[in-house]
Amino acid sequence: MKFILLLALILNTLLYFPINNRNVKKFFNFELPLDKKIPYLPIFSIFYVLAYFYWGGTVLFALINQPDSYFLKLIISLLITGISSYILYLIFPATISWPKLSNISISEKILKMIHGTVKATSLFPSLHIAYTLIYTFFLLSLFPNLLIPLSLLTILICVSTVFIKAHYLLDLIAGAFLAITVFYLVFSVWLI
Repeated sequence: MKFILLLALILNTLLYFPINNRNVKKFFNFELPLDKKIPYLPIFSIFYVLAYFYWGGTVLFALINQPDSYFLKLIISLLITGISSYILYLIFPATISWPKLSNISISEKILKMIHGTVKATSLFPSLHIAYTLIYTFFLLSLFPNLLIPLSLLTILICVSTVFIKAHYLLDLIAGAFLAITVFYLVFSVWLI
């Protein structure tokens, strides 16, 4: 059962790329005046990329160490979050203007690699925020004593998305709202 769920998660993740790389003529602008005041800090690209390892490590941990029912709740949370986001991406395509990169620092080279692999059409809500929060809530439900380090990691990943100009603040708020809602419904309301 776990491998079927893992396959579903992989297929769900692969859906992101055609949705994000589609041709869109009209974009919604979710930029707030406050977004313009947030500094561009390319060093935070490290935390942005670290999120992928955090997510993969958490899935691997859950696959190996958690009972089927708990793994099921994690994967269902991620699938609902992903599919909900994809629907919103299709309804509200949004983009962001990435800063010009000098390609001098390692962090800017990382950003150039990120910018080269995707077109930014899927920003609202931020899946970086939503997935990171779901994984953090999942781990905290198992290891409440890791509150401080997991919270710190989560905060760094979340703020990285605005510091590297990958998302606007509204994208973060929507991603957080989605993650909190889905996690609560799946882990607290849905009785498996």
